[in-house]
Amino acid sequence: MNWQTIRFWLAVVLVLVFSVLGLQGLMDEWRSVATLGQAMSAGTQSAYIFFGAVAIVALLSRWRWSRVPLYLWAATMIFTAVSAPIVWGGGGWAAGLFAAAVTVVIAGLVIWLAPLPTASVAFNRWRWAMAALFCVALAAILSVALRYGPTVLSWNKMETFCAGTRAGITREELQALTQQEGYTSVTGSDDKGAYLRIQDPDSKGSYSCEARFNPDGKMDRINFSAKGSN
Repeated sequence: MNWQTIRFWLAVVLVLVFSVLGLQGLMDEWRSVATLGQAMSAGTQSAYIFFGAVAIVALLSRWRWSRVPLYLWAATMIFTAVSAPIVWGGGGWAAGLFAAAVTVVIAGLVIWLAPLPTASVAFNRWRWAMAALFCVALAAILSVALRYGPTVLSWNKMETFCAGTRAGITREELQALTQQEGYTSVTGSDDKGAYLRIQDPDSKGSYSCEARFNPDGKMDRINFSAKGSN
């Protein structure tokens, strides 16, 4: 199997995978539409699923106009990525733009992999602008990954630590384990009873665990929480 064949099947599989992913939950979204923005987002999501199916048929059939449905698939998928975090998730423009950057990289990779027919002269005038957009989007993703990657890893480490702590452990034992992991702990009590709040000194309060204890001093439960998480 040569490289051209591998590229062709990778492009087809990627279009299929992302189109199928878009299909999941689409009917529920349409039933939940309450605003114009949500209707537009669900509409573009439906469109990129449709264009994805057409693009797959066009690529497999080696049609000369396969570039058109593939570009429409990419454009509608990018618009969906921008709008969905805002109109459905309640996020801001930063979340939408980051999702769009990820989608631009995915779409650009698929278009590069796909064995498309020779582009017209009019399109060639814009190819460097499209390449620049791809590079900007990739740079944005790498910047976010480098900035927040360590935080995400630390977040996951504490979440795993909390989830793996057995019920019935005493407060003193939990404090000792907390110190071994390099975390800090604060004890206290409220109307729910005694608690031990575990924090990562490097997290700046963005995530923590809170353990609750029975009257006999043994842990009843422990919960992980993070700012901005549901």
